[in-house]
Amino acid sequence: MKYAFFILITLLSCVSLKAQNPIDLGLINLRMDNYDFQFLCPEGALKHPNPDEVTELYIYRCENEDDLTSFPRSILKFKNLRILIIRYDIGALPPDIDRFKQLEVLIVWAGGIKYLPYKIGNLKKLRYLDMSFNKISYLPLSFSKLQNLEYLDISDNKFKSFPHHLRQLPKLRHAGWSGNPCNLVPQDLRYDKKKKTGLVTCHYEPNKLRTD
Repeated sequence: MKYAFFILITLLSCVSLKAQNPIDLGLINLRMDNYDFQFLCPEGALKHPNPDEVTELYIYRCENEDDLTSFPRSILKFKNLRILIIRYDIGALPPDIDRFKQLEVLIVWAGGIKYLPYKIGNLKKLRYLDMSFNKISYLPLSFSKLQNLEYLDISDNKFKSFPHHLRQLPKLRHAGWSGNPCNLVPQDLRYDKKKKTGLVTCHYEPNKLRTD
């Protein structure tokens, strides 16, 4: 679904779409016709006339910004964001990520991120976090403060040990782990399709398992 979602976005221009339904994390459904997304490149974010009205934001790299390799500080002014999606290599999230006090959904795919800032634990309303295809090797201790987190995807990262913080998240009902060493996942946390129990999904092909 992730890749179909990205393909759909790339076919759309920088326009606002009419919101129809609230965030549905039960189905993890982020279809573009259900939300009022603003599609902006960082330069466009600087010029946005009404930042307080923006609640769903998709940030991408425009053609004239090929050298952009960092988090666009200009989007911190969108203080009422509920959904933030970034689809290019930003290197790192800002240390003051907790400025987005209303944030419920954060997706950064293939961002080259090596660690999460400590203040990510201050995102009290965060329910959906997708940091797949990055370079993260550990989660900060503050991660256990994300008491409303329901969905986590840290697939295809650089973890060499299992983040036991996940046991401290009472509302977490799915954790994607594919592309990390599956032998690190405690047996009692692994998802069992037959029994429909467990928390962590872990699928990989041994000959493709990343070792770097």
